[in-house]
Amino acid sequence: MKQNIRKFGVESLCVLLVVQLSGCNSATGIKPSQATTSQFLQEMQGQQFSGAYSLLSSKFKSTITQQQLKDHWESVEKSKGKLQSWSQQGFQTYSGTGGSSVKLSYALQCAKGAAGITFSCVEENNKWLIQGFNINF
Repeated sequence: MKQNIRKFGVESLCVLLVVQLSGCNSATGIKPSQATTSQFLQEMQGQQFSGAYSLLSSKFKSTITQQQLKDHWESVEKSKGKLQSWSQQGFQTYSGTGGSSVKLSYALQCAKGAAGITFSCVEENNKWLIQGFNINF
């Protein structure tokens, strides 16, 4: 009887591990989203607004022009100074009938102080792009 319980316990643990590992599939967008958001911040830091704009989803592009993106960033720099560095603070993944998304938060270090930015990323045409962002300064 003890052997059966141990065997059942080991089998249950293996099944649980498989379920948890397959559940990680919803998190597959984390690394590409991190790459996209880091590239976006690099582009913005270097005043390369066309490069940054290319990292936005089509839905986001329908709500903001490249000029508006530039103007928004310049208002942040006017308040906080030039972006010097950033570090990721956390992430969350979401999965639903509408698809998957990744939310990433960063701490921004600027010349005149700190700020925070949170990105929402979605997969579009096999790329993870920025669906929106919010800057707290």
